[in-house]
Amino acid sequence: MKIFCIHFEGEAGSGRATAAAGADSALLRPGEPVFIPDDTDRWESLAAPAIRISRLGTAIRARQARAYFDAVSVMHILRPRPGTPPFDDIDIPPYTLDRTFAPGSWTELGDTADDTPFSMRLTRSLLKTDEVTEESEVSFTISSLQACRAVELLSRMATFKTGDIIIFTDAATPPRSPELDSRVRCSLNGTENLSIRLK
Repeated sequence: MKIFCIHFEGEAGSGRATAAAGADSALLRPGEPVFIPDDTDRWESLAAPAIRISRLGTAIRARQARAYFDAVSVMHILRPRPGTPPFDDIDIPPYTLDRTFAPGSWTELGDTADDTPFSMRLTRSLLKTDEVTEESEVSFTISSLQACRAVELLSRMATFKTGDIIIFTDAATPPRSPELDSRVRCSLNGTENLSIRLK
């Protein structure tokens, strides 16, 4: 399995894209707790929309790309804060670290139009008291994510296989330091998609 994080800058269809690959060991099982490394202020927690590749393909044109992904989800990301490597003596790509991604459940797209709005809502709360410490919301569509363009760009260099994942970090919730003994919940269009514990 391949995991790509892509970030678009500028206007849709014209902005430059930057991408990074993640290791399959970086993907947790659904619902598995996220264990925060020491020095929590050196890490950041955020959630971003993702799509799932549904068929084999390479060198895919944008106008054909919609046939190559079938579902959308929310992915929680734990990564080193920019400019703060996780270790004093090594700086490694952030998405290759174990336990980087906690996946939500997949929502099948079916015949969903690319301009159908999705609302992704994140809530953080303390495990002991259930007190809410943050709420944030991000709206997106498949078009606004530039999902078809992402498939085209990435498939120029990599052969997609069923189950590969593309995460759109430019549509992520605001990053913040992870809180120990807290819970992160995310919903898509009002239906809970992800619920994880940070320990």
